[in-house]
Amino acid sequence: MILVVGGSFQGKLEFSRGLCEEKEMKIIEGKELERKNYGKLHILNRFQDLVRHWLREEIDLEFAMKDFLLENRNLIVVADEVGYGIVPIEASERRYREAVGHCCCMAAAEAVEVYRVVCGIGVRIK
Repeated sequence: MILVVGGSFQGKLEFSRGLCEEKEMKIIEGKELERKNYGKLHILNRFQDLVRHWLREEIDLEFAMKDFLLENRNLIVVADEVGYGIVPIEASERRYREAVGHCCCMAAAEAVEVYRVVCGIGVRIK
């Protein structure tokens, strides 16, 4: 798996397309991905939306991430960095930010490559 992170609208998806060796890649959005319906994907965009889904459905994050990582070894995962900026007042939003950070840490630990993209430029950090 390859993990690509960065701020919103920084060119992460376009950068990820350049990493994909398949000419006809399949890109799916995190909010469209159900827990057990991963299939043969090439790029999962907006991973943070999948984490939000897990939280709303009260799915155990540790279990969900372990399962996700086992089933998606050849996937490029694209995630927004949501932990910067003003800390939200709502506890649920703080929990969401923490969950995304934790899941990205788990993904980074298992990933063979990790990139951070700023202004469309990806820098390999692992």
